[in-house]
Amino acid sequence: MADGQDCRGRVLIVGHSFVRRLGDFLDWKEVEVRGHRVTFCGKGGATIATLRAKLDRMNVANFCMVYVEIGTNDLCSKSGSIVASNVWALVAYLRTHGAAQVIFGEVLFRSKEFRGGPSLEEFRERVEEVNRKMKEWMGEREDVVFWRHRRLHSLSLLQDGVHFDHHGMQRYWRSVRGAIITNMHK
Repeated sequence: MADGQDCRGRVLIVGHSFVRRLGDFLDWKEVEVRGHRVTFCGKGGATIATLRAKLDRMNVANFCMVYVEIGTNDLCSKSGSIVASNVWALVAYLRTHGAAQVIFGEVLFRSKEFRGGPSLEEFRERVEEVNRKMKEWMGEREDVVFWRHRRLHSLSLLQDGVHFDHHGMQRYWRSVRGAIITNMHK
């Protein structure tokens, strides 16, 4: 999307509960970033498959950029390699359905184990595998971007060990907003 070519003036942020909570945090206001209206579409517990089903009912070609935050819930029951492949397929789906640019936000760690899920150590290994593969596969492309969050860590989590507290939400929004600004019209 060089120099704003095919820009529609709209950004879509999609994903699991982090995105839904981000919309709540911002009071679902008319949010704009550099003159682009931001739409939030998040669902608690979303997996890659449920997000894909939701995106099937949307016209992603209406957005010049789609920011994706997904994979954490999938890693509770699937290997890192399977989740990375599924994320890559989702990114390809978004591109082939009209999203001029896709930004994938790195999968973040959890600080508590969940019943029936992997140990924290296994979960961390899965997260690292997904992030490593996505960064490698996306490489230096401009139409798909791997975004590494900075300064988001377990000190900013609620007691559930998954979701951000108020301070964490501020940092998360700054990071997502930074991803949008940094990659806009590349």
